[in-house]
Amino acid sequence: MQTRYTFRHMDTAPALQRYMDDKIDRLQKFDDTLMTADITFTVEKRDQIVEVTLKTKGQVLNAVHKSEDMYASCDMIFEKLERQLRRHKEKLKSHH
Repeated sequence: MQTRYTFRHMDTAPALQRYMDDKIDRLQKFDDTLMTADITFTVEKRDQIVEVTLKTKGQVLNAVHKSEDMYASCDMIFEKLERQLRRHKEKLKSHH
């Protein structure tokens, strides 16, 4: 899977990249058709914003979270994405 990182108003953080790579690897157990992940880290005054766009074969998932801690935002993003992936997977199963 391809992962693309964008840092706005902050320096590149390899530790954040590794943290996000681990989280994305965990998401692949829900859907093995994940193709690309676009991850944007933004700092606006005191807000730390993380935006993730996942592209699968049949769907595009998007999640945004804003808090005062970047790692907390990352955790919340992946809870949202996990919920979306589960919902999508359940819809596919119920239609077949």
